[in-house]
Amino acid sequence: MQGKWTFATMVLTTMTTAIVSQPLEVGTEPFAYAPGYCHQFAITTDGKRFAACGYEAQDKPGRPVLRGGCVVWNVADRKRVSIGKMDAGAYQVAISPNGKWVALGGDSGIVPRGMGVYEGSVELRLFDAESGKRSASLDGHVSGFGSGKLAFTPDGKYLLSLAGDNMIRVWTVADQKPHAKYCFRTEEFFAHDWQQWKDRLHEKAKINIFHETKIERAWTFAVSPDGGLLAVACGTAEVPLLEPLSGKQIDHVRCDYIKKCREVSFSANSKFLIVWGWVKTEEEHGKGHHFTEIWQLKPRQLIGALENVCSQSGIMSPNNQTLVASDCGGIGTWNIATSKVKHRLLANNENNSWTLRGAAFMPDGKTLFTLADCLGGTNDVRVIEFWEAETGKKIDLPKR
Repeated sequence: MQGKWTFATMVLTTMTTAIVSQPLEVGTEPFAYAPGYCHQFAITTDGKRFAACGYEAQDKPGRPVLRGGCVVWNVADRKRVSIGKMDAGAYQVAISPNGKWVALGGDSGIVPRGMGVYEGSVELRLFDAESGKRSASLDGHVSGFGSGKLAFTPDGKYLLSLAGDNMIRVWTVADQKPHAKYCFRTEEFFAHDWQQWKDRLHEKAKINIFHETKIERAWTFAVSPDGGLLAVACGTAEVPLLEPLSGKQIDHVRCDYIKKCREVSFSANSKFLIVWGWVKTEEEHGKGHHFTEIWQLKPRQLIGALENVCSQSGIMSPNNQTLVASDCGGIGTWNIATSKVKHRLLANNENNSWTLRGAAFMPDGKTLFTLADCLGGTNDVRVIEFWEAETGKKIDLPKR
């Protein structure tokens, strides 16, 4: 049974830099076009605009239909800017650095049936953040966005997208045309892998790169904040580092402990790469235990290895000293140098089990916010919380 979720809008007060918020319950008008399940959020690099996407299931005879969208807020005046709608479950969202564009990825129309079988087309949409009007439909992916990633380049000129088809596609924002396509060959057969489909003419990109080394699958990616690197989590011990706009591999990071990388992210200064994944394969030891490895890129050095700490959807603080992640005890922050927990933000107990779904710091590094879901009993929720980064104390959310 799907639990309720709570969403909190933000405001920077005129007297302080503290963030406060107003909880919005399911079905209220500010999130009327993506109620039921908040799936992901994104903020601009300057922290001035915030976007969240979500969906709900609408029952129709024999065919439950997903309907979702996104909402954009200005942080300073606490006002909703726009609502973007799509006839699909909205799973991935990205907002451009200048806050002008919002990208949404989802599966249109029909809930998936069976393992990896989608009844309905894939949707990747570009919206005007000011008006919520759809600016473009970016056609090219052949599988849904239940897994994958969307991200704008730091200069806002390009959008990168990854769906379940093992393709990373690059789009030019100005003319909304395909710029590049990077295809990865997998060890296993996927019904909606790019290898099972041929591009239509209007989907042709200027640059087409086919990476021949077989991988488990392209799980997600990260673009470094300086725009120089594209890291891809491939489900192997090696993380390829590509040029974001050409797809050429220029380097790689080979993990010390991880055999199956599932998540990657960069530090704010682009000098560190955070990698999370399983130590052993499923065949060797069930799912095995997992590690988060933190790598300094130049000179190459492993500076942190946190056993059984999951940095999936986690983030490193702007000062590169703290990692936001989760473990069997719940969601917290870790001192990277000592590998010890600094603050336990949301603790697991016999009734509740918290999973981190997203995290972000405001640009000054003083405020952290997390998207987490809690499973257990009657308390199933997905909620965005705000925290003082230094103390780990929750920021109370007074009602307007």
